[in-house]
Amino acid sequence: MTMRSTLSELGIEEDEPEPLFDPEDVPLTEHVCVVSSLDVEFDPNFPTSQIIPLAVGIDSSRWATAQLVVLLHRQKSWSATSQMRITLWQIALTPEDPSEIFRGGDEKVIKLYATTVPPALEVETFSPGAAQLAVELKWEQFEESTETQFATISVYLVGHVHRPPEAPLVSRLRESEGDSERSASASASLGGIADRHRHW
Repeated sequence: MTMRSTLSELGIEEDEPEPLFDPEDVPLTEHVCVVSSLDVEFDPNFPTSQIIPLAVGIDSSRWATAQLVVLLHRQKSWSATSQMRITLWQIALTPEDPSEIFRGGDEKVIKLYATTVPPALEVETFSPGAAQLAVELKWEQFEESTETQFATISVYLVGHVHRPPEAPLVSRLRESEGDSERSASASASLGGIADRHRHW
């Protein structure tokens, strides 16, 4: 009688196999909520240009294309020349000094005006050229206003990834399974032909 022992019985730990993912189960779209229903107010006594950083260091390394999505939920008391600019920057950050932001030349801008009627949706498509992104809000008014100007906005990024990194592994596995099935099918077909010849 042959005695067989498992590795665990011998005190040898087996490495856990890395999980396989079916590409169909891995989403090819990633959603990033930058801000949701953010209320902003602009004092007419402040300078005519104000900048509010919304997000810095968003990972876009896997995205082939993406959309900058801006929703204007409400606005009130905007002067005729007021406008809001939602700007997306391609950036790089260094581990040595994360506070220093290196901006790329390519930027995407969505502008909202006093004439923009909420609820409004604005979309800008882009191809990330850097591994990280930053989003900022810039308020500009070119004439005096007597009232506080108000708005509620949401900003999202929708990234479309190249493909799941696990896909080639699963694809090769499927190809191997397919080859085995085709071989078994071919063997069965040949066996059937041989049987028919014997009956002849």
